[in-house]
Amino acid sequence: MLDLNWERGLSQQQGRRSYPRFTRRIELVLFPAVDGADSKDTANLLSWTIELGLGGMRVETRVALSCGTKTYFVFGEDSLLPGFIGQAEVRWNRVVKSTDNYQCGLCFVDKASSGIVGKLLEDDSGLRNLNKEFYP
Repeated sequence: MLDLNWERGLSQQQGRRSYPRFTRRIELVLFPAVDGADSKDTANLLSWTIELGLGGMRVETRVALSCGTKTYFVFGEDSLLPGFIGQAEVRWNRVVKSTDNYQCGLCFVDKASSGIVGKLLEDDSGLRNLNKEFYP
């Protein structure tokens, strides 16, 4: 059973995630805040997940996002969480030299995001869909 303690999140000493991540490509749209504007009022950015976990996710996008940027995200209709809207903060980013895309680590900043992903990850069939290599 997964530990769903919200306070666990990132390790205070290491600044690193402590939840396992599961490989899964899910299309999502990011609405990053720009110049202090509410991110719901800014342009959207098509992205996709690479890994998903209780504390956050690693995403790839065509535009760099600065560390500390707050963003809303909406999972695509073809995902296991269609239309779900959550909130996250960019914790790190890097360029993917082979594609000129960018990857960034998003940390969930609301309990709803962590909770809904937690329910999905606890569900055996959801976990199988998230990581087919983990459950052959």
